[in-house]
Amino acid sequence: MKKLNFFAFALFLFAGIIQAQTYQNTTPTTPVDGITREGACGGLTQPGVNISKITIPNTITGNIANPSKFTINLDISAAWLGDVAAELITPSGDAITLIRRIGSLSISSCGDSSSFIAGNILGFNSANTSPIDAAAVGVGVPIPAGNYAPSYSTAKFPNHHPGVMSTFLTGKQIRGDWRLIIYDYGSGDPTTLNSWQIVLGAGVNLKSNETITFGSEISLK
Repeated sequence: MKKLNFFAFALFLFAGIIQAQTYQNTTPTTPVDGITREGACGGLTQPGVNISKITIPNTITGNIANPSKFTINLDISAAWLGDVAAELITPSGDAITLIRRIGSLSISSCGDSSSFIAGNILGFNSANTSPIDAAAVGVGVPIPAGNYAPSYSTAKFPNHHPGVMSTFLTGKQIRGDWRLIIYDYGSGDPTTLNSWQIVLGAGVNLKSNETITFGSEISLK
């Protein structure tokens, strides 16, 4: 019986490590808008900036070993999505850009005129292969909810921190303060982050080939 109890306890601890968790911030940010300086869009503006934080508690230990189990869900309102840039900041201060002025072709381009609307959740995960394709959706049409890869314009400005999610996330500490920074690079059409989530899937902090190993003193007879 003593051996059986130890086995059950060990199995319980393992299950706790891989249990899926969702953390969220449901407080909308103050709407931000770019300020016209030399023009109304892109590098000719002073961008509006806002920031939101999600804290993953110290009870969630380890680093990200399987980035496909780490998902960022965004709920954004923006009448002109070509204004928008969004960056994820890790607890250690590293950054990756998730959205960067979609459709903009130059420093002064206003980008695509499609919109982000409340309730259409944009999910970013390293397993996703398709970026947001505003041109395919149509002029002025809201981007549908869906699972997307980081989505960038071809314009050189702003550069921010483009990257590959799988490479970026692997090895990052899970616990701590994660931040999302929202930029608006166009005047006249404010951007609001309504809410966002971090979803930790089962196995996010375990390599795919890890298994439970018990000592030789454990008997399963």
